[in-house]
Amino acid sequence: GLASLLGGDQLLAASVVLRQPTVMSISTDLLTQKLSAVGKALGTGQQHACQVVSSNPALLTLSLGTLERKVAALDAAVAAAVALAAAASAQPALEGKEGRDMSSDGSG
Repeated sequence: GLASLLGGDQLLAASVVLRQPTVMSISTDLLTQKLSAVGKALGTGQQHACQVVSSNPALLTLSLGTLERKVAALDAAVAAAVALAAAASAQPALEGKEGRDMSSDGSG
């Protein structure tokens, strides 16, 4: 059931069920629909959808419509966080380069 939906990962399925026992009462068909809805909302494949669902098992208990809205919002938040992290990690590197250039100019 759930394990095969999550790429055959028994441990992942177990952790989802432990955190969200109500998942057990959802039919496999509906779970499949929900996973593909997550994938669609993310604009990515099933694999990424599985990761998102395994870290947010409560998503599986939502209705399909709510699920798509939530995931879109979640994905936007994740994208923003990733962009911020990328900007933050790029910042010191740029400053470091400028610093090196200046020191080499000074010695020359």
